[in-house]
Amino acid sequence: MNFSDRLISPVLYLLIDCPMSSTFIAASNSLKKRRWTYLGHVLRIPEDRLPSRVYQWQPEGRRRRGRPKHTLRRQYDRDLKKAKMSLTTQWEDITAAAQLRDEWRDFVDALCATDDSGGSKV
Repeated sequence: MNFSDRLISPVLYLLIDCPMSSTFIAASNSLKKRRWTYLGHVLRIPEDRLPSRVYQWQPEGRRRRGRPKHTLRRQYDRDLKKAKMSLTTQWEDITAAAQLRDEWRDFVDALCATDDSGGSKV
């Protein structure tokens, strides 16, 4: 297979008659839901276990040149900001909600039920 035999993404989307933006938004929401479900799992783990300690760890100093400043914690903050939720009091509520699985599922569903503009679909 050479380069001319390959299909580029926009052509592929036209062939299957699927708009590119809706597919991207659906994939983005799916990834966000998995990310937040994982956070609930980590927050329920006892604090002396490694995943919980890794999540709470704060690096000291600066990163080397060329290293991204992106962290998973910052991604969670961006998700909350995009959903127009306050960050200051939110983390205490998030930690408490993660301990109750039903409440956590409702929180994740509400957070992931927003469209790309940050507004609610409901």
